[in-house]
Amino acid sequence: MSFNDFEEKHPLVSLGFSWGFMGHWPTDLVNNAKAGAVTGWDWLTHPFIDAPSIGSMFLTMCDTSRTTPFTIQQWFGGIPTQYYDETSYHDFNLLYSGSNDFTLWIPLKITSISPSAALPGETVSILGAGFGSTKDKIFFGSASATDISLWTDGRIETKVPDNLPDGEVLVFVEVGCRRSNSVPFTVGIDLLSLLRTCDYLGFEIQAPHVFTSGAPDFEIFDRVFVPLVWDGANFTFDQIFGFSITSLSGSVSSDGHFLSMEWTFYNEERYGNEIVSYRTNESASVRNLPFTSYRVIFGSPYIEYLVTGADAAQYVQTLYFNDYQYDYDGNMTAYNQYVSTNWQAPGETIELECWFTRY
Repeated sequence: MSFNDFEEKHPLVSLGFSWGFMGHWPTDLVNNAKAGAVTGWDWLTHPFIDAPSIGSMFLTMCDTSRTTPFTIQQWFGGIPTQYYDETSYHDFNLLYSGSNDFTLWIPLKITSISPSAALPGETVSILGAGFGSTKDKIFFGSASATDISLWTDGRIETKVPDNLPDGEVLVFVEVGCRRSNSVPFTVGIDLLSLLRTCDYLGFEIQAPHVFTSGAPDFEIFDRVFVPLVWDGANFTFDQIFGFSITSLSGSVSSDGHFLSMEWTFYNEERYGNEIVSYRTNESASVRNLPFTSYRVIFGSPYIEYLVTGADAAQYVQTLYFNDYQYDYDGNMTAYNQYVSTNWQAPGETIELECWFTRY
């Protein structure tokens, strides 16, 4: 007979009597049965011998109250696998073939939660095993998660339930009548401490800008600053490279939830000792940009401050850009300057984004 439960893909085939020759199983039996393991006696047995062995096997290997399931090898190691029949003068051997690690169920277990801290409404990934393919229940303490976007046997993605107070809770998964282990999870995050581990800041504005002489042929208001230097809730970056000078200063609120910063960039392009070919000045400042998300990417924190649409304009204090071009005689040949930004342009992607991570 075949027994297959708990999402196991390869059944265990148990045969009260199965042919063998000198105690060896045909090598194609497992393959033909498409089984994870095949077990049975090497000679015709009496029911009073066979029935208890099958009953013991299923009761033991299907015991989901255990932390980990019994393997077929473990079960064989704990029972008599041979008896002698005085009537037929035969030794009867209970044999199995297939994987030593074959089990009838997969342990329901959480191995990790990423990130290990998040705010209510943010998405977290729960990794583990034995979740099955049908959505069931996830608990953050006593609160049940209701917004589950992904459920597979080894991964669940869900939003942290709303209205949870800050602090540590135990997360566990229930599948049917089974319950996983519990893993600590922090609701709310010590954002300032996480920020201070970051040495990389990205700044970007996506919006249609207006210039006196058309858009320049390179990105503006799009900068990366690394490495940052932190002092409490304040951070700075200064760099001189050739004829380029970049300077940044900024701060976050004491809880890390609001960001203010300003930066300047100056660049000259020269050819040997000749006169300047072109000169660029660029700067931007933002105030009280709100924290929006935190996640872990390749083991590093990724902390984002993002505003989209026309609302982005209220956080921008200044934007400045001009670009002068000169000929080799020092005469200015072209000039381009930033004029304005159309924050309400229909059909356009408008984003103001700053993000911190660890380089």
